[in-house]
Amino acid sequence: MESKEDREYKISDELWTRIKSLLPPEPYYSRDAHPMMDSRKAMNAIFCVLRIDCSRENYLGQVDMIYERLEEWRRTGTFDRLWQAGILTQDELRKLILYRKC
Repeated sequence: MESKEDREYKISDELWTRIKSLLPPEPYYSRDAHPMMDSRKAMNAIFCVLRIDCSRENYLGQVDMIYERLEEWRRTGTFDRLWQAGILTQDELRKLILYRKC
């Protein structure tokens, strides 16, 4: 079930179209051979935590999958491309670069 924060801070279809064009090809399976989390769902979770500091408790059971996508996108320069496209602010980019798994 979606939380109020999830509903209010979902990435719009228009913004998702811009973001999706900057993402690397989506892998089907993780390094642990489980299916990867949907890119849009992972990006929604990352933006929710990043922009409004919503509770990570909303994503219990999914934290490892979200963090795996965050690591992949950091490694491939995705967040740099989002910053260059004006989708992320410099402060948000810095938070993503410094973010550590709890």
